[in-house]
Amino acid sequence: MTLSHMQKKIVLIATGALVVFLGWLTVTGLQAKQHLNNAQASLSELQMSDVLDRPQDVHGVITNAADEVAQADQILHSPAWSLVSHVPFVGRSVRAGQVAAIHVHELMTAVEVGTEGLKTFKHNPKKIIDPALINIATATVSALNTPAHTTVKALEGVDLRLVPGSVAEPIRKLREDLKQALPFLEQGQSLVSIAPILLGVDRPRTWLLVMGNGAEARSIGGLPGGWGLLRVGAGKLDLLRQESNNKLGSIPLRNWQSLVAPEVAALYGDDLSRLTDMNLSPDFPTNGKLISALYQQYSGKQTSGVLFADEHTLAGLMELTGPIVFRGKTFTSENVSEYIGKGVYADYADPDDKDRAILGLTNKVFSTITSVNPDLLVTAKTFLDLIAQGRLHLWAINKAEQKKIAASPAG
Repeated sequence: MTLSHMQKKIVLIATGALVVFLGWLTVTGLQAKQHLNNAQASLSELQMSDVLDRPQDVHGVITNAADEVAQADQILHSPAWSLVSHVPFVGRSVRAGQVAAIHVHELMTAVEVGTEGLKTFKHNPKKIIDPALINIATATVSALNTPAHTTVKALEGVDLRLVPGSVAEPIRKLREDLKQALPFLEQGQSLVSIAPILLGVDRPRTWLLVMGNGAEARSIGGLPGGWGLLRVGAGKLDLLRQESNNKLGSIPLRNWQSLVAPEVAALYGDDLSRLTDMNLSPDFPTNGKLISALYQQYSGKQTSGVLFADEHTLAGLMELTGPIVFRGKTFTSENVSEYIGKGVYADYADPDDKDRAILGLTNKVFSTITSVNPDLLVTAKTFLDLIAQGRLHLWAINKAEQKKIAASPAG
């Protein structure tokens, strides 16, 4: 069969058009890839210290990276690429790229919106707890949480069979990285929602800090031991006063029945009137109310609420301080928990001496935190881990604040 001149001309035009179309796809595909590489490269160069040293530049980098991702998304969702996405086999790779691009675009938009405060942020080096930075963290985590979950779900639905590794592997890595980040975002969202309360960002607070001793088990945090008043606010942590549990523990709480549910009273009885047994219940709001009421009966004063920590909390805080020398011994985040739980009993036969040693060590840790400038990323991770592990519990007298705390792992 011989093609006519006109047919040959049509075939040549069609072939040329196909070559041009494929060439255009190749060029624009490489452009999309380059835009994504540019975004990744610029973001990977950022350091945590940059947030403090040059916050406006950091937000500029985030904005530029978001623009790069937006351009890649626009290319991959152009009419031509959308047409190719319906082609058998080839279309599967295109669809995978489209899904990844649109969701990365949403993630970057969330980061850009969440970090908007960096445009006017100025770090105060005198403050360990910077209220403005907490507000930015709150906004960023809140903005990222939903799109991150949506992205993971969308990427899990992408069919990567027969998709080239150059396309499939980055998508798999993004999916797995985000899945690992989801618990952090969820815990982080809970933490940052209560951070202004816990750290006295909006106004100073005084917490009744109770240190639990895991050597004697309780439902939460071990035997309530020494206690102190922790003043937070204006970017500072101050441990104002410390005592052993001798005096406070020797006074029974008079009105304890009015503070607990009837079934709780029936279950634990008069034990709940004593400090050393007030955390028998696994419900920390109950424990907090009892301990707070006992302190008010004892001192005639009211605190903002109760912060309950155990020896592992002290170990976590020592990740911020580094090694500390106290009474001739060097303590680190690796050995302090075991010492408080066991070693201190060998060093001090007298219970009062033991309590004074633990209180003195606790005071040394807090005073060191106040005097050093801990890395903010380590600080955030420390508190996240302590709350997630159930090492740090909080109860507030203010009902609105307590509602937020109760919805978090700290409650």
